[in-house]
Amino acid sequence: MQDGLSQSTVTDIAQDNLGYIWLGTQSGLNRFDGVNVDIFLSDSANPDTIEQPYVRKLLFDGDRTLWIYGDQTIDSIDVQTLKVTRWSERIYKLHIRNPDQEYNAIHLHDIALNPDNTVSVLTSESFVKLDIYNNDAKLNQRLTDFVSDKPIEKVHIIEQTVYFLDKNCLHVREFSGASKPSICSDDVQEFTSLKGDEVHQDTILLFHKSGFSIFDTETKKLENIEVLDENFKNPVEITDVLSVKAGYWLATVSGLRFWDKQQSKISKSFRSNFSDVYSISADYIFSLFQSQDGLIWIGNSAGVNYFSQQQQFVHLLQKRETVNTKSENYVTSITRDYKGDLWIGTYSSGLYTYSNNFAVLSHIPVVPVGGKWVTPSYISKVFEDQSRNLWILSTNGLFIRPFGSDSFFHLEEIKTAETTFKLLDLATMIEDRNGDIWLGSEKGFYKVEISQGIDESFSLNHLNFIDYTSKIPSAFMDSSYGVYTLFEDLQGYIWLGGSKGVIRFNPISNQYEHFLSEPLNPQTLSSNDVNVIYEDLLGVLWVGTVSGLNRVRYDDKGNIYFQRITKSDGFSDDYICSILSDKDGNLWLSTVKGISKYHPDRGLPTNFNYNDGLQYSEFFTNAQFSDTDGGLYFGGLQGITYFYPEEIKAKFSKQQISIVSVKENNQTVQLTQNDGLYFAQVNQNSQVGIRFAVLNYIDANNIEFRYRITGLAEDWIELEGKRFIHLHNVQQERLDIEIQMRYKDGAWGVNTTKLELFVERAFWSSTVGFIVYFIILLAAIISISAYLYYLIRRRIQNKESQIQAEKAKSGMLLNDKKSLVYQLEDLQYSMAEQSYQLEQLENKVEQSTINDQLTGFKTKYYLRKNIKQELQSIVQTWRDSEDLKGIHLGVFAIDIDNLAVINAQHGHLCGNEILRQVAESLRSISYGTDTLVRWEGATLVILSRAIAKREQMVQAEKIRNIIASRKFDLGNGLNIDITCSIGFTRFPFIENSQKPLTWEQIIFIAEKALWVAKTNSRNAWVGIFSNQFTRRHEVQTKLSNDLPALILSGQLDYVSSIPKSKKLTWH
Repeated sequence: MQDGLSQSTVTDIAQDNLGYIWLGTQSGLNRFDGVNVDIFLSDSANPDTIEQPYVRKLLFDGDRTLWIYGDQTIDSIDVQTLKVTRWSERIYKLHIRNPDQEYNAIHLHDIALNPDNTVSVLTSESFVKLDIYNNDAKLNQRLTDFVSDKPIEKVHIIEQTVYFLDKNCLHVREFSGASKPSICSDDVQEFTSLKGDEVHQDTILLFHKSGFSIFDTETKKLENIEVLDENFKNPVEITDVLSVKAGYWLATVSGLRFWDKQQSKISKSFRSNFSDVYSISADYIFSLFQSQDGLIWIGNSAGVNYFSQQQQFVHLLQKRETVNTKSENYVTSITRDYKGDLWIGTYSSGLYTYSNNFAVLSHIPVVPVGGKWVTPSYISKVFEDQSRNLWILSTNGLFIRPFGSDSFFHLEEIKTAETTFKLLDLATMIEDRNGDIWLGSEKGFYKVEISQGIDESFSLNHLNFIDYTSKIPSAFMDSSYGVYTLFEDLQGYIWLGGSKGVIRFNPISNQYEHFLSEPLNPQTLSSNDVNVIYEDLLGVLWVGTVSGLNRVRYDDKGNIYFQRITKSDGFSDDYICSILSDKDGNLWLSTVKGISKYHPDRGLPTNFNYNDGLQYSEFFTNAQFSDTDGGLYFGGLQGITYFYPEEIKAKFSKQQISIVSVKENNQTVQLTQNDGLYFAQVNQNSQVGIRFAVLNYIDANNIEFRYRITGLAEDWIELEGKRFIHLHNVQQERLDIEIQMRYKDGAWGVNTTKLELFVERAFWSSTVGFIVYFIILLAAIISISAYLYYLIRRRIQNKESQIQAEKAKSGMLLNDKKSLVYQLEDLQYSMAEQSYQLEQLENKVEQSTINDQLTGFKTKYYLRKNIKQELQSIVQTWRDSEDLKGIHLGVFAIDIDNLAVINAQHGHLCGNEILRQVAESLRSISYGTDTLVRWEGATLVILSRAIAKREQMVQAEKIRNIIASRKFDLGNGLNIDITCSIGFTRFPFIENSQKPLTWEQIIFIAEKALWVAKTNSRNAWVGIFSNQFTRRHEVQTKLSNDLPALILSGQLDYVSSIPKSKKLTWH
């Protein structure tokens, strides 16, 4: 960063406790919030500015004061009020012994922070203590006597000990003046500076022109470390050192280096490269700093750079790893072999292999074929089959390395009895469940049957090539790429993708279905140009195209349609290159603008780009691999991005919005803060500007803002990336302003900052003026009312006498009416008392049956009494948890198939015995925290707390299997086989909904799913869930009368043990 700074040479860096980064330059001080820079310049005529523009050193005391050591000046600035205090004159006055003595006879050399947050100043003649709290400057006479006759210009303080740098020696003194032995080094001609070790508090770091030294204040041991240039092997001058756990970052006059403690050598080196916008901006580095969020800041002669050293993504096959081979690292294919070695195919550099632990990288530009070497050129696929044979598809033909061999077979064409076809344009391959190989190319679609015996050595005679090109439509093959990608789904279909849509091919019947894009039909592919096809852990198929992601869905007749998910749904780009999934059901998609993490049930995706540590923002199609440990690999233009999904933390932390300033008519007003709430006061009819910031230095430009004024307008006003609110002609006496932020792929409302703006109004417009005006008006109204009261009172008195006579007549009638009312009330009370006693009796009967006598399960009465409290506790987990998701309550409804037939044939006693044994079976596989309920008749309900969607599917299959796999005793000497059907869902049905579905709606969904399983198959299970497209309002209105429509429209998902190819009846 250089633009916006007061000057480009950054000499020192600090951070205050509010989170702002302060940058000292050769011409002014700068405060940076991630986007905007506030500049503090010197003005000799204004004592409220810093005294000199040149900033040499910055110190923050940990409270609210930033100390600025300039060119022979000392200033301090209150980081909250931004008030500047100049100290130089007070320091100079301590040295004046006569009126004729000039200030410039004294030189200020260095400053250091004391343990009590005061500051010590080393001058050419003294040692001075500055106390910001008492606004005081004092001489330390004992230390003054020590430094006054020595050429000492650098100082550092640890506790009560002061360390002075004098050429190649380190002098040690106590604040009391007591001396300790000095430490000198014969190996260093002169130390240039010193500082404390940020990791080891008892260590001092010293710099010199040939490296740096480490001094342990406890053991008094001095270790000198020589740093040599990697290319010229000459000593490197160190200008600053930053200590981290693994070693030391070194600022030098020729770039940035990292000294690795474990290896005891330079392990990383970074230099300026004007062709790379992500390199350091200049090689001459003045300062290093690590901010509170772990970023490393680099101040140099061309601005400041900052980066994160906590890389969650691993970059394999970096450019520096391939520079010695003079080859590129454009990755097109990835796989691991049975030994754990990683094989990498490239665009034009042949093959690379990594050893199992990534310690050894080997380049294979040519492969051995018989007694010669052949160049594979462009490699489209590297693959190891079940027999551990290695297959390589390239523009130079098909290469196969048999298991146990070091040599490859090479095929350029295949001749069969019917035809001859070339193997020079192969694009993709898969191995199906039978062990057969399927190949796709620009011109054809082939199957390879392998007849190798268990004890036979592999040979080309074992391969039987079958041309299937004629089995698929010529319109699909007459395209740019032919068959570009292949995938076999769980049902055994082979899916083919190319530039003319996708084909679902049945390898048994040779039948196919061809799907194309219709731009105006949203239930077709988003594009005909297909890059990748993938099936996730739940059996959902996904098609990645150049214009978005597509989910394969089935209508009520079993026909396929597609649901489009594009950039408008939060993805960084629509060009989908590769797809993989992790064990939690998340999809990881590589695109031409990074990697996206996406879960179909959890809303917006999270996008990662080059700034997050990826190999590059652009990836290659079908260059993906997932290993057995859960590691994911994506290849692209600059190597491979490798990571474990569970180690990828939330990309964005919950940072707070800070109010930077409030200005009234371009004049800054006082801003106060208390417990995160900001306060300011302005005048009526003024123009008010409010500036705010989020102190995020990595993704600052990826943040959007919105605000609203509570009580004035309930609608939010979106500011996009702007960090400024402008209010015109403020009239209200008080404005409560709420500001929210979100990352561009996140949700609103994670953080809210409030500003209470009090408006000073003119007297008659203020509350006090209004009260005075109201009192005067009220007095006038009272006077007029009193006069009118006197006039009409006399008329009222005349009427009162007439009214008294009428009351006497109606009194007798009223007494008779009251007597009848009292009798009626007595009768109603007697009936209410009898009703209350009846209700109490019913409650006692119900309470005596909390546990069902037959099954031992809880009764329906028990569930109805307690379910509301249980659902409220589930909802509370979603509202209380800020960082973690809430938990779900799984709801299973189980019914015995054909129980009515058993009752008719063997009697109800046998039916009851079956029901009791079923209950025992369910209890044996249920979790200890589950609630088991006999709901209605033979229908049993299981409530399972904190269960995931996939666990519900597994549990449903366990229930189905345990019932279907055992014999049931009728109690009359006969055993029979029975089955059951299961329907299930979960609560909350819609995540993060402010108004969740009721228990009655949840059990309706579960019973509906049970009915579908029973009607369509028996001995089966069906589950119904919401997804990201679910609209709560439509679910509330259509649930009871049109649930099938919600499923067919894609608003609800269902899972089932019934094959997808079978049409389900929902009515």
